[in-house]
Amino acid sequence: METAVVNNVNLITSIKTDFIKEIGDVIRGSVYEGKRHTDMIGLIKERVIEGGEARARLIARDQTAKLNSELTRKRHESIGINLYIWRTGGDERVRTSHALLNRMLCKYDDSTVYSDDDGRTWKDRTEDMVHLHPGEDYQCRCIQIPHVVIEDRKTLADSKVFKEEDVNRNEKGQFASEGGGGKTSDEEKQKKIDSIRIDFDAEVNELPGLNTEDLSAMGEEDRPVSIHKRVFEKHPEVSAEDVPVILGALYSPEAVLPANKDKPYFNFISGVGENKNSVVLLGVEKTKAGFEVAGFHWMGDR
Repeated sequence: METAVVNNVNLITSIKTDFIKEIGDVIRGSVYEGKRHTDMIGLIKERVIEGGEARARLIARDQTAKLNSELTRKRHESIGINLYIWRTGGDERVRTSHALLNRMLCKYDDSTVYSDDDGRTWKDRTEDMVHLHPGEDYQCRCIQIPHVVIEDRKTLADSKVFKEEDVNRNEKGQFASEGGGGKTSDEEKQKKIDSIRIDFDAEVNELPGLNTEDLSAMGEEDRPVSIHKRVFEKHPEVSAEDVPVILGALYSPEAVLPANKDKPYFNFISGVGENKNSVVLLGVEKTKAGFEVAGFHWMGDR
């Protein structure tokens, strides 16, 4: 990522050499903090020799897009995701070379191919198509949606830490004394999902508590659950209608897996959609304040 920052900043030829490092620090810090390109315009404008505000906007927008693209790729590859779905801005400003790849499946390790049949076959990109990844081309606003293929859903279900047959119950079907409360019914799970309300302008949104059986699987007690604004800022493609689908994985998981041996961090994984052909992975971290949704990935068909 540091290499990407240096390479992108060095492309800014209209800025004095003395200020390149300073602008690089601004861009890098803004991207890491989840800020928009508009936050950098003021400082860049002061350092640009010619071109004024328009030039400053161009530089900030272009370099932020490139760095965000690289950061997204690193995040995906760090959890083993090599495929993504190309998504354009969907308006009249989209270049034809980019529009031809909209909703196509692509590979991070080969930007010269694409698939229009969910990865069953791969085709060489034509001369009319861009041979780059989203965000790498000049002023590109396209994004990459992570895509994974789960060939055996039984494997996912069997990997769940909590298994019904391992739970001791009394004659009423409740958990035995060492297990805690009862199992959450499907109706109760749906009520939790239906009660999710997100204010995208709020710094923190509170969420319903986790299910009793999942807390048992995690070896944790009930604590407040929340999600911060910065998590959604990393996913501008997510709409209000998408939120119950994504966060619903907290309350109807197919797997709850420990994700970090050094601290309490768990992955909630669930198939979503009418045909269960999409997968949501939610990262949940235990903090002093409670459980915090630290990030998520939504993979597959929308």
